[in-house]
Amino acid sequence: MSKISLYPLDSTIDPEDKVIGTDGADGADNGVTKNYSIAALGSYINALGVESVSTSDGTFIDLTPNAPTIGNVIVTADLSATGTPSASTFLRGDNTWATISTGDVSGSGTESYVPVWQTSNTLVDSFLKAESGSGGGTVSVGTGVAIAFDDTASSREIRFALDGVSRFAITEDIVSVGNANFHSSGYVKVGSSTDTPTGALVGATRYRFEANASYAEMVMQTGDGVYEWVIIQQNTW
Repeated sequence: MSKISLYPLDSTIDPEDKVIGTDGADGADNGVTKNYSIAALGSYINALGVESVSTSDGTFIDLTPNAPTIGNVIVTADLSATGTPSASTFLRGDNTWATISTGDVSGSGTESYVPVWQTSNTLVDSFLKAESGSGGGTVSVGTGVAIAFDDTASSREIRFALDGVSRFAITEDIVSVGNANFHSSGYVKVGSSTDTPTGALVGATRYRFEANASYAEMVMQTGDGVYEWVIIQQNTW
């Protein structure tokens, strides 16, 4: 009859302690009981892969666990910054969550003005100022100089004004110069307008040609309420 031994529980494990098992291999020794040392099992388990995980904190980053750990290890990374993150704070270069203060950005900027930076990191008013308007607005450039914009459906234009007086205007249909002489360092080229002469067009000039003749013409009043394209110069060939 086989002998069965009973073994007491031992809470102290020594590398030389033995465990029993079988190799499970096919052949004459299949299923033969063998014993293995705890040290041999440990070496075998280490050969299978990572047994312990440890982490090292980086710059401004804290990692856990921060000590060698075995088992199902979950590594967590967190910012090490001090302070409280929120919608009103920002992360400074010294790893601190801080609120924006007058020490960070300050100045005497005024609403609607485009600011400029001083060397002392202070914002001050620039010469550009955008003022609201119906369908557009005005940008002030220096003293007494303004550019006005109008984007209403009936009147789209850009106006350049000096001391409150419009001097130059660009609209969808016309470019006009007001209260000033027009000078060109090059030349002014006119086209062949087909507009009907009216009082509003008095002084308008055009150049046209047909067949063997060319014409320089101007809208002039030729009678009471009568306006015509008057030939100033005609060339034939």
